[in-house]
Amino acid sequence: MVSKTIELKLTPSELATLFAEMDCEQQAWFFACVWRIAKDWPGAGWCQQSYEIIRSGSVDTLSAIETLASHLDSTKLAEPASEQEQLIRIIEDNQLLSRDQADALIEYYRRLREDQG
Repeated sequence: MVSKTIELKLTPSELATLFAEMDCEQQAWFFACVWRIAKDWPGAGWCQQSYEIIRSGSVDTLSAIETLASHLDSTKLAEPASEQEQLIRIIEDNQLLSRDQADALIEYYRRLREDQG
């Protein structure tokens, strides 16, 4: 097998364009990936970074974050994705499964939990 590492330098505008082209599940997965990376930052970590984003942001930045936060549903927060779903998304993210395969597996585990619960 041949392996090659390519480093891409994207501007915030380019990354935003890619993000905007994602569907809602991909966008949610994007934030989950950011969280997995940032939650273990040393010191104040993600909390400090969040503060700096708000402090440094424009009106558009604040409007985007405020709109996103306004849709938080406490019941959704109480029911995080199952371990199976999280693992399937990690496998998909590493391109070992297609999106359709990952979605099918997640649906299978959801139905299995419903049948058992």
